[in-house]
Amino acid sequence: MEHEKLYNSIHEMIHRIEKQLNDIKKANVLKENEQIKNIRAAVNPHFQFNILNSAIWMLEDNLTEEVIDVLTALGKHYRNALSIKNEYTTVGDEIETTYNYFKLYNMTVEKKK
Repeated sequence: MEHEKLYNSIHEMIHRIEKQLNDIKKANVLKENEQIKNIRAAVNPHFQFNILNSAIWMLEDNLTEEVIDVLTALGKHYRNALSIKNEYTTVGDEIETTYNYFKLYNMTVEKKK
């Protein structure tokens, strides 16, 4: 009888500990997601500013095709960033997102030279 009570108490305690650990993990994931959102919110306006400034400089240099290329890449970048997706993404989507980002980044770096 006492062994059964002890067993049940230990089992209950283990269950509470597991629940607390899961709650802590969930809270950490939410915290990390919030931090990522805050970083994106801070970086995004600066990124947009640089891209649009570079597009203006290109237009002033009559580089119309390059501006079309840049704005197309920007549109694809934001479409991927803003689209509602599952927790998982395909490798192809990640490659396209990375390609467009670096295309935009390189364009702003080249223009500053």
